[in-house]
Amino acid sequence: MTGQNHEEGFRRFFEANCEQLVGLAYLWCGDRQEARDLAQETLIRTWQRWGEVSAHPNPEAWARRVLYNLSTDRWRRRKIELSHVDRTQVTSTRTLPEDSEIDVARFVAKLPANLRRALVLHDVVGLSVEEIAREIGAREGTVRSWLSRSRKTLRRQLEEGQEMGVPGDG
Repeated sequence: MTGQNHEEGFRRFFEANCEQLVGLAYLWCGDRQEARDLAQETLIRTWQRWGEVSAHPNPEAWARRVLYNLSTDRWRRRKIELSHVDRTQVTSTRTLPEDSEIDVARFVAKLPANLRRALVLHDVVGLSVEEIAREIGAREGTVRSWLSRSRKTLRRQLEEGQEMGVPGDG
């Protein structure tokens, strides 16, 4: 692939996928700035390996996997860091949603990782159960179970939020 074709191919990929990667990261981590950082790092890695990625049967799935792995790595590092910090000194760095929006991302971010990943890939990205199973290396029945459990948990969380009169949740 020539240099110009290489750059043009990546530019098209970037334009088609940047916003979706930020949105996925936001749903996985619940923080807008961190979501932008994760998407940016994913796109940098995609560019660095564009020759390999562009030949991949599904470049978008490759980028989603990188994004998910980066998100999981940050979560693990933060968990370790917080275990060594005096809890009274910790303050939240999460960006609060606009008052008028339902903060579904906050509820999605509370889901266990596999449930959250399956839900976002199915309901946001629009992948089928079969495609999700193939992309993340799980059985279709497992993916269906994760989707069912994630929706049930979200429904309960949203109902509890409305009952408590949480701003933006009504």
